[in-house]
Amino acid sequence: MLILKKILYIFLLLVLTLSIVACGKKEEQQNEVESDDEVGFYETQAVLDKDDGWVYYFALSRDKGGKITYYDFNGLNLIYKSLDGYYIPVYNEAGKEVSQVKPSAIHLNHDQKHRKEYERISDYFNEKKFSSEITMDDLKDLKTDYYKKEDILYLFNEAVKQDYVRPMGDAIQNGFYESNVVNNSYWQFAILGCYGYADRIRIDYISNGVSLRESVEKNKKYDKEMYNTILEIENSILKDGMHKTFERFDDLDDVYAPLFSGLRQYASNEG
Repeated sequence: MLILKKILYIFLLLVLTLSIVACGKKEEQQNEVESDDEVGFYETQAVLDKDDGWVYYFALSRDKGGKITYYDFNGLNLIYKSLDGYYIPVYNEAGKEVSQVKPSAIHLNHDQKHRKEYERISDYFNEKKFSSEITMDDLKDLKTDYYKKEDILYLFNEAVKQDYVRPMGDAIQNGFYESNVVNNSYWQFAILGCYGYADRIRIDYISNGVSLRESVEKNKKYDKEMYNTILEIENSILKDGMHKTFERFDDLDDVYAPLFSGLRQYASNEG
């Protein structure tokens, strides 16, 4: 019996040792992959500015060889954090909607009024699997009432003809951010990202319920100096990325601190 226990102990010790070695090798392999930026895929994306803060986009996920693996037509609202009819439905086992969840940022796929048409567009492209530029004739079997085929055609063709593979950028995802309220004022920004880069960004400063951007752009009296600084920050992020922007604007007044706190969250994939 004692010999059996010793054999069992040695066996368990051997299994544990092999497991530790295996985990160590796996972690080492993961670190090697991350250090080489070998993420196994890349994305190309085209964007189209629409009315009322909407930006439509068509993103194509590709494997290392360039083959398209997923087609994503969608849109993000850069102005509003919530809109009537835009939510994530929760269903019970019988398929009945029982509750609603507010998304952190509003996308076209959250629009319940036009959800079926949106899904029809998504299904159409993922079934057809177009791999090069198309014409309007290729969309003749796609039925749309709300979304314009001209927009969809333009976005797909702009996205599919992009062949430049850029290295993975800052860990930026689509999102909407609002800072804490200080003296009845707060910052907000929305970002449309692709492969870790910002393709669109809109920053605004809301004071006593009044939007700085809206006031200046409608020629109302407001702080144009802050408005111009906001535009400079946006352009810097789009052109050079988050981290260089942090260095470039590290001497701004304290009023900008909540804004950069939020931007840093997104640059570190915490947003």
